[in-house]
Amino acid sequence: MRAKRVCIGEAVVQSAMQSVAVWFIAVVCVLAMISLGVMWRAGWLRLARPVAGVTPTGPNIGVLALVMGVALWMMISVASALALFMVIAQQPGGSQMGSLSAAASGLPNLTFVEQAQMAAVTYAVGICASAVLWQAWRRRFEAAPTTPSIVRAMGIGVLAMVMAAPVVMVLNMLGQVMMTVVFGQPAPTLAHNSLAALADDTQPLLWRCVMIGVVVIGAPIVEEVLYRGFLQTSLTKLTGRPWVAIGITTAVFVVMHAGAIPADAWLPAGLTLTGLSLAMSIAFARTGRVTTSIIMHVLFNTANVAAALVLT
Repeated sequence: MRAKRVCIGEAVVQSAMQSVAVWFIAVVCVLAMISLGVMWRAGWLRLARPVAGVTPTGPNIGVLALVMGVALWMMISVASALALFMVIAQQPGGSQMGSLSAAASGLPNLTFVEQAQMAAVTYAVGICASAVLWQAWRRRFEAAPTTPSIVRAMGIGVLAMVMAAPVVMVLNMLGQVMMTVVFGQPAPTLAHNSLAALADDTQPLLWRCVMIGVVVIGAPIVEEVLYRGFLQTSLTKLTGRPWVAIGITTAVFVVMHAGAIPADAWLPAGLTLTGLSLAMSIAFARTGRVTTSIIMHVLFNTANVAAALVLT
C-alpha cells in the first residue's frame, strides 16, 4: 500500500512538472511574439541605413576598422599561443621543444586549472588591447549626434536583453525539438564546454571563480569590441548595408564559437547564438555604442553560468 502511494505521488509530481513546462513554453512563446511586435512597431528592426555610429563614412573608414579588428584578433591569438606555451612548459617533463611541438599540433588535453590559467592570461591581454584600440578608434572620429551616453547605452543594453531573451529562448527550444525529432536524441543540458567545466564542483574554487570572471566579463568585452565594434562597423561602412553587416557578423560569431559546443548540442546552441548575435548587432547598430552589446553579452553569459551552477 505504501509503495502504491509513493508511485501515485511520483505520478502526480511528474504530471504537475509537465504542466508547468507546457505553460512555461507557452508563456515564453507569447512573450517572444509580443517582443518582436513591439520592436517592429517601434521601428527598432528597420535598418535601411546606418542609424548610429561615427560620423565619417566611406570605404576608408571601413578598411581602418577592419585593420584594427585584425590587429586585435592577432594580439589575442599571440597572447593565447604564449599562454598555451607557458602552461605546457610547466607540465611535468615539458621541455621547450616539447612545448613547441605540442602547441603546434593543436590544443593539448589541459586540466581545468591549466585552461583557467590560459584563459586568464589571454583575456587579460585581450581586455587591455580592446580598451586601447577602441579608445584610439573613438578618439579618431567624432561620435554621431544620435549616439547615447555610456550610462544610457548600458540601460539600453539591459532593456534590449530583456526584450530579446524570450526570442532567444524560443530559438533554443526550437533547436532542442529539432534535435529530438531529427536525430532522435535530446540535447545536453549544458551546451558549452566552459559551462560544463564550471558545473564541476570538484574543481578548485579559486580557478572556478577565475573562469567565471573570464566568461562573464572578459569574453563579452573582447568579443563585442572585435565582432560588433570593428567587424560590424567595417562591413557597414564598406557595404552601406547594415543588414548585410549584421548577417556576416552573426555568421562569424557563431562559427567562432563552434569549437566550444559539443557535437550533440550544435543545433540548439547554434540557433541560440544566432538569435543572441542578431539582437546584439541590432542594438549596436541602433546606438553606435559597443557598451550596449557588451551589457547584453554579460547578462546572457551571467544567466547561463547561474543556470549551470544551479541546475547541475
